[in-house]
Amino acid sequence: MNIRKLIGKMTVEEKVMQLCTAMDHQLLDKGALSCKSMKQRLSKGIGFIASLTRDFQPRDGVEILNEAQRWLIENTRLGIPAIMHEECLHGCMSMGATIFPQSIAMAASWDLDLYARVAKAVGREARARGYTLALSPTINISRDARCGRVEEPLALKTSEFQFLGKKRNSSSVGVLPPASQKKGFRSRRQTRVVIPSLPSDP
Repeated sequence: MNIRKLIGKMTVEEKVMQLCTAMDHQLLDKGALSCKSMKQRLSKGIGFIASLTRDFQPRDGVEILNEAQRWLIENTRLGIPAIMHEECLHGCMSMGATIFPQSIAMAASWDLDLYARVAKAVGREARARGYTLALSPTINISRDARCGRVEEPLALKTSEFQFLGKKRNSSSVGVLPPASQKKGFRSRRQTRVVIPSLPSDP
């Protein structure tokens, strides 16, 4: 379907929901998708679903993820599937995935070939679980510890992040990095990935 035509059919509420994220705990109940929660939170569609397979072995997780996508396609007015994403700072944050050193530690090795192999491994494991967006290390400079999460950027000075960041982005496998990574190439300031989330129940 033509994207312009699709957007033209969307209500304001449906457009807003495409900018929102539903978290795993908002949709799961006792290890299974909750029909009640899906109807309550996803009836107008959703842009992103986060961490849905985190507490499942890969095969079980993929079945849960496929079930969620099928529900969106079959039970929402426009049938738009969600972008599935997971934290992948030093490995896909799901049961059974490989854990690697934090990005600032990997960058300190200056071993670009090893770093590329790590990025490919993380990408493969994320894609095998059905994720299409990986919240991977930010290609930014960490200049001020007060920004928080200073272990996530790849470098402490400009020459380092340009060198290492290009290697990281060129090594992704089947998953997209967050937009702030590319923005970081042109900015010396710490950036954050911020995706609006649905409100939790009181």
